[in-house]
Amino acid sequence: MPDRADAVRPCILLFTPTLVPFSPRLSRLFDIVLATDAEMRRRAIESHASSVRGVITTGKFGLTADEIARLPNLEIVAVLGIGTENIDAAAVSAAAIKLETRGGTNSDTVADHAIALALTLLRNIPVMHNGVVQGQWSEVRSSRPRLFGHRMGIAGLGNIGAAVARRAAGFDMDVAYFSRSRKSDSLLPFYSDITELAAFSDVLVLCLPGGPETDGIIGLEALRALGPEGYLVNVGRGSVVREVDLIDALEDELIAGAGLDVFENEPEVTQRLRACRNVVLTPHVGGRSPESDLAMVDAVMDSLCSHFFGRPGD
Repeated sequence: MPDRADAVRPCILLFTPTLVPFSPRLSRLFDIVLATDAEMRRRAIESHASSVRGVITTGKFGLTADEIARLPNLEIVAVLGIGTENIDAAAVSAAAIKLETRGGTNSDTVADHAIALALTLLRNIPVMHNGVVQGQWSEVRSSRPRLFGHRMGIAGLGNIGAAVARRAAGFDMDVAYFSRSRKSDSLLPFYSDITELAAFSDVLVLCLPGGPETDGIIGLEALRALGPEGYLVNVGRGSVVREVDLIDALEDELIAGAGLDVFENEPEVTQRLRACRNVVLTPHVGGRSPESDLAMVDAVMDSLCSHFFGRPGD
């Protein structure tokens, strides 16, 4: 057992930049070591290997088996959200390390962003804005689809997907969903095949987690099913979509457009995708808001304090 002085301020590696602004709050109870890029991460593990007892990360930033092997006293991995796709779960389990995920902290923010992307796409707002700014009033005026009353397919009916569905109901949309299994608490129509859901949808919103089960689940077949009047919105993980297929579909107008907050190789976005005129692109900010940032740090504090001190965070 660690002595009392060691227990008061456990050493924690912080892998995710999202919580850097909150590091002073975390530092009231923990020795926080920032490791938010590859070089910082390597040096932090090398310098603090024997003293590290916790890691704060996300599904994107992950934690490898090699890193776990180099942290002999690691006790807990606190994950922002529920994504664990780049965390070596087998290595975590083999080392008897607690893996703590907390869902729901940013669900409403991501759902807002999904609806915003859909509206922006359908109403062609970026093109119209730029046209007005450039004095092209008449050139950019056009009749554009409304969101109200159309059909929305939601792939992944977890916390975020359910929040998107509630918002879609406010637009009087027909909503259906795809998931690994039917949700017993949902009355929405269920599709076990994502291509069939795409064929149903005017707007297909992806709220799926990353990982082997969803890797490349959206390809040309699903995009063709979505069709030339259909729109794709992805606020889940970039790995869910085969990006080369999506770019082909956009360039060939197999679909009407795509709103993307996540990408296959973040932060790199291919030139072909950036050149498409029928896209709206945002830099993986769907879950970011002052409210959700605060909720995430609260959840991390609760996870770490409950583990190390036997009480929730403050």
